Amino acid sequence: MSNVTTVVVTRNHCDRLIAAIGNITMPVIVVDNASQDGSADAVESAFPDVRVVRMAKDCGIEAFNAGARAASTRYVAFADDSLRWESRTLILGARTLDEHPTLGLIAAAVHDVGHSRTEEVSARLALSHPASRSSMPGIPVLGFSGCACLVRRQPFLDVGGFDNVSGLAGEEQRLALDLADAGWAVRYRADIVAWTDSPSPLARRQVRVRDALLTAVMRRPLQVIWSRVLRNGWPDVAGLVGILKAIPYAPAAFSRRNPVSARVEKQARMRAH
Repeated sequence: MSNVTTVVVTRNHCDRLIAAIGNITMPVIVVDNASQDGSADAVESAFPDVRVVRMAKDCGIEAFNAGARAASTRYVAFADDSLRWESRTLILGARTLDEHPTLGLIAAAVHDVGHSRTEEVSARLALSHPASRSSMPGIPVLGFSGCACLVRRQPFLDVGGFDNVSGLAGEEQRLALDLADAGWAVRYRADIVAWTDSPSPLARRQVRVRDALLTAVMRRPLQVIWSRVLRNGWPDVAGLVGILKAIPYAPAAFSRRNPVSARVEKQARMRAH
């Protein structure tokens, strides 16, 4: 599986990181988001074959961009220090990318270790069944979990990778839209599996609303922004909190506004991801 590099982003989770790396097939690149607990030194000591990229500050999800730039393989699998890829599924994913040269990203099915169930984002992706005449395996989607996807490295970098506006969540839909706009397919596959520990449902809901709104500001028509505000406002308290959390990031989002083409906007409306 030398054509796949696993890029692990971490910050201040040294013990969890060391345990995670021990379960990953090489090659591995660890991007340390300015940890203060000695994570980078510990990895270099315990795993001499793992390359460590040290960020000068916490760059959030943009740290994955640094990892992708540092990789020399054709494909890159993303993970954080709480996620474990199944090696056989990375092999399957790489083979799928080999066989389908217009496939830019594969979203994995993420299973929650603590609750023995499919994580919420994956569950929603699995229910997305837009019409597709392609023979490409998987479900066409415009969303995924950033810490559990396999990408074709060069197209990922060509569209600018992740655009960090609000932190370590939510930039996935913007990347999916940008890849689709550039002509690359994005697919969800239930048979490509990763395992993780999920945050509380309330926290996930707030983050999801915040980031969907910011994505609309950056890539969608103005009426979509307004509809998201109306849909997620009162009496949905978690949704309202998510809207309020989006406000501080709105100026940065507007400064990077670049709406997708009509073709991709039509896909986005069909898939609602």
